[in-house]
Amino acid sequence: MNELISALRRFIMRDLTYLIGGGSLVASVLYTLDRLPKPGADLTLYLLIAGISYVVGYALQDSFGLLHIVPTTAPRALNPYCQSLYRCYVREAWTDIPVGMSFERAEERLSDERQMAWLERITSLQQVGTTVGPCWLTSSVFLGARWWLKGGDGFGLVLPLCGGLMGLILVHLAWIKAAQQAQYLSRHAGQAVSNREDR
Repeated sequence: MNELISALRRFIMRDLTYLIGGGSLVASVLYTLDRLPKPGADLTLYLLIAGISYVVGYALQDSFGLLHIVPTTAPRALNPYCQSLYRCYVREAWTDIPVGMSFERAEERLSDERQMAWLERITSLQQVGTTVGPCWLTSSVFLGARWWLKGGDGFGLVLPLCGGLMGLILVHLAWIKAAQQAQYLSRHAGQAVSNREDR
């Protein structure tokens, strides 16, 4: 039962992240084109927009992952810049992970509920960064284009600047969370091997 609840929680968290990220981008495009739905619009339209937002959020996350702008899996090695981010955040040096170590097997060895909860939390936060970050970066481009082409007040400029800044922050945090996940699983796998050897 606990596994079912945990799976449902991950499913809901992932879907909400896609809806928030994709919805931000869809809303930005509609706003740029002056096509935001009017109050009292048909419910079917909102459901359609929600469905499109989900697909957009998912597609943008994986597209940025293909370009290696955001991490889609736990990394085995980091470039010097990401290593410095990790060191700044956790106050310890990054250690490259051997190719032979399996993240999946290491995760299977987690038996303590607190360990699983920590890993689940880190994974969820990573997904916020990998989905919402790229969506907000892209949204800032559309909002900036609207301000540039149509003119506007200070708010029209602040909105894309803040969106772009938050997008960059989330992308950086996604790398940090992915690195935390990788190091945690690597340490746990090493402890499990040591325990077997001690026996």
